[in-house]
Amino acid sequence: MTEKRSSTWSEAAKLVRKELKEAFKNTFPDTKFSVRTKAFSMGTSIDIDWTDGPRTAQVQAVTNKYQYGHFDGMIDCYYSSNSQDFPQVKYVMTQRSMSDETRDRLKKYIATKFGIDMDDEKAVFEEFRAFPRDVIYREFNTGFYSE
Repeated sequence: MTEKRSSTWSEAAKLVRKELKEAFKNTFPDTKFSVRTKAFSMGTSIDIDWTDGPRTAQVQAVTNKYQYGHFDGMIDCYYSSNSQDFPQVKYVMTQRSMSDETRDRLKKYIATKFGIDMDDEKAVFEEFRAFPRDVIYREFNTGFYSE
């Protein structure tokens, strides 16, 4: 009887799930991460999706080590530059989504902090040189206005 072995990318995905759960169990205990793998011609990837919770940079700080290299678009070349001794994939992709509740909370926060009607697109554009959705998105991803 042969022992069933899992693929390198599925092993990497298991490690990613475990590390994300551990890394954010105290700060974002309710955040659920979707970690999926894909195999394609010339490579593999891990796709990570979540709503609200930690910022993308925080998740990437945990997961980047599972990507074994990087692509240089200037010369159209992929470099294998990560020599860690654990399962890795060619690409680790992250995608953070915003819930309606968080969008409303950020909209109210920005409106209160700057004394501006976030529903008045012209006033928001004059204040920030950006549309209301872009101002909210910027705060969501970087904390630009709360720092």
